[in-house]
This record gives sequence, C-alpha cells and structure tokens, in this order.
Amino acid sequence: MMTALDIGKSLDKIAKQPQIDFCESDYIKDGLLYCGKCNSKRQTQIEVMGKTIIRACQCKCRFEKQAKDDAEFNARREQNKMNDRMRIAVRNKMYENWTFDIDDGKEPKMSKMKAYAENFGDALKNNLGLLLWGDVGTGKSFAAACIVNYLVKNGYRCYMSTFTALANTIQGLYGDEKNGFIQSLNNFHLLVIDDLGAERQSEYMQEMVFQVIDGRYRSKKPLIVTTNLTLQEIKEPKQTSLARIYSRLDEMTTPINFSVQRRKEKGKQKMSKLAEILEAEY
Repeated sequence: MMTALDIGKSLDKIAKQPQIDFCESDYIKDGLLYCGKCNSKRQTQIEVMGKTIIRACQCKCRFEKQAKDDAEFNARREQNKMNDRMRIAVRNKMYENWTFDIDDGKEPKMSKMKAYAENFGDALKNNLGLLLWGDVGTGKSFAAACIVNYLVKNGYRCYMSTFTALANTIQGLYGDEKNGFIQSLNNFHLLVIDDLGAERQSEYMQEMVFQVIDGRYRSKKPLIVTTNLTLQEIKEPKQTSLARIYSRLDEMTTPINFSVQRRKEKGKQKMSKLAEILEAEY
C-alpha cells in the first residue's frame, strides 16, 4: 500500500485523469487511487477496444455528498417554484396566510372545503366547482383561500382575485391583449373569484364578468365563486342581464351556505381586549 508521500511518484499517470482533487489521506493501492476517508476507489479500470484505461470515479463519501447537495438544490428549486406559484395565485396579501391549519373549527362547512382540496384531482377531472354564499363575515373568502393555498403547496396552479380587480385589469386592455388575458385565466387548474355582486352593476361590467365565467365554462375547468348574495337572488335575478351569468354558475358550481359569523366574533374579542387594556392600572 502506498501512502500520500508515494502519490508523487505516479503523478504522470494520475495527472491525465480529469477532475481529481487530492486529499492528504488519499492513497494508491494496486495502481488505483483510493479515498483516505471512506477507503473506496477514486479511480477505476475500464476496457476500451481491448485496452485497459484508468478513469476517475466518485468514491462513496463524495457520492453521498453530491447526492445530499443535489437533494438540497432540488428542495430549494421546488420551494422557489412554490413561492412563484403563490405570488401568482393570490392577488391579495391577506389571503397568503389563510390555511386550514388556523381554522377555528366553528364552521362545519370547512370540513367539506378541506375534503374538496384533498380530492381536487377528482374535482379537476370532472369540472366540479363551488359557489360559497352567505352573509358578510361568515368566512367564505377564508375558505376559498384555504383551498387555494393547500392546492398551491401540492403543485397545482391557482389564481384567486375579485371580480372588481379582474375587471379593472381587463378594462385597461384592448383587442388581442384583452382576449389573451381572459384566456390565460383558463390555464390555471383552479380559478377563484371572490365577492361576486360587489362589482359595479353596469352593462360593461356585467359583460366582462360573463366573459370570464363563460371562458372558464368552455375550458371545462373548476371555478370557485364567493358571494354575499342569497341563493334566491342568484337563482331569480331581478335583472335579465344577470340571468345568463347566474345560469352559467348554476351549471358549473355546487352552492355551499356559510352562516357562522366570524367577523362579529373577532370584533367582540378585540373590544374585550381593548377594555382590558383601558382598565389596566399603571
């Protein structure tokens, strides 16, 4: 067995091998370089056209280190991809931190929302959407955001915005750009549109709302809509111009009623906390 001091005698052979970084503990045995840490080969012999050629190879410890580095790199890359998907998915920063993990459990319908997210593959395949309706402050937007964030973390492409924000974007576009933007919404696995009915009830606005919903309808991909409108207002709209919009939604979504008041409860908690602060003695 040769020691590190003897390696110099074989430099003329080893120098021909590319990408070999020598360590003091490395040694030569049977004419091949071995790692001094894991005692596995750093060189190997191969037969090429009847000739024996020595080529560099990874020893065990270097192979394991490379595998670890590759795994860390892939993990960072996947995290960056998820961050990018998240930035695209939610157009309101408030939505980003809304997840099933922070649900208070007071709304029984949240179990259905989680089941929908966990089985989204079936919903996507069968074009199954949701219409989350109920009074202000019942957690409809929270539920929709929980679904979006769950799906984004599991590799799905989602987009969540309000009709008002979408309309403002579309209003600034013309011709092919406008059509291209509406079409781009259909590239997402799930489109979530928050607060239907809060937008201006103009003929122009209603036409844009219809184009977005109709485009999704034709793409045969799931849509989730939240609204403060009652189910009766949706099924029996007073304006005939709204009938075709709500008719599309009736075909595309299953209505889920949210009735537990979250916002008022949070308001009471804040008032109670403020009272404690004001009554505290200093």
